[in-house]
Amino acid sequence: MFQKNAQAKSSTKQVRNLDEQLAAYYGPALPPHVLSEAAWLHLRDRLDQVCQDAPRGRHMRQLSLGRARRSPAIPPVLQATFAELLAQINYRHPSPELRCHFSAHRIQPRVRFMPLGRGQIHVILPAQSWQFLQAIELEVLLTVGLARAAGASRALFVLVRAFFAASFLLTLAMLPFTSADRRYLWLFCLALACCMAGAGLIFWQERTLVFRGDRQAVQWLGRERVCRGLHLLAEHGRPPRRPAWGEPSLNERIARVCGSPVKTKDEHLTLVG
Repeated sequence: MFQKNAQAKSSTKQVRNLDEQLAAYYGPALPPHVLSEAAWLHLRDRLDQVCQDAPRGRHMRQLSLGRARRSPAIPPVLQATFAELLAQINYRHPSPELRCHFSAHRIQPRVRFMPLGRGQIHVILPAQSWQFLQAIELEVLLTVGLARAAGASRALFVLVRAFFAASFLLTLAMLPFTSADRRYLWLFCLALACCMAGAGLIFWQERTLVFRGDRQAVQWLGRERVCRGLHLLAEHGRPPRRPAWGEPSLNERIARVCGSPVKTKDEHLTLVG
């Protein structure tokens, strides 16, 4: 009996010494951390995806895991800001999907919206300096994306692009026959005119969507806050040399929203005291 008590005391002492050594090496235990609302929403989406992929078999699960590894992860600060904005502005439309893309170049942060499917908000950020973005810049980016999602027409988006694609294919099909018969030449000219008209409609549609989204963002956040965020975004990186078709420049958007142009900086001038 005495030997059993001695062995129990010895094992208790060894466990206590081990706990003390671990505490001395790793430090004191951390307090419990409460997860944010964005983290719970992300966990729910992942669980729903796992439940949907379960009946598809092992091959489909491996394929979905491979795609998930290749897709860029969304920073938690973007997820938290996105969830707060949805609650703050009382977004009454179906919540679009948030995607994030990182560029290796020093670009200006921007946002694009694709109305196909449930709708996707693509946030393009510089990979090396996006951590230095202020909260108001991320808020304006996501608000503009939500405003474009609320004002976009999916049917009109598909119809205009289908018209452009059909006229472009018809132009290519008529091109080899233009030298054989004059009638094909007239058809080629008509198809080319339709193709140019479709490109102009896409250009006008994109610009209208951007400016309408800026106006909606002003109604949600206020003109002063949106102007400040746009000015701060204009100070990061360089504007793209070849912007997307119909996408207005950030300076043009600032001039429309704020009523004042962006001050240009001349790097060749220096101040001499």
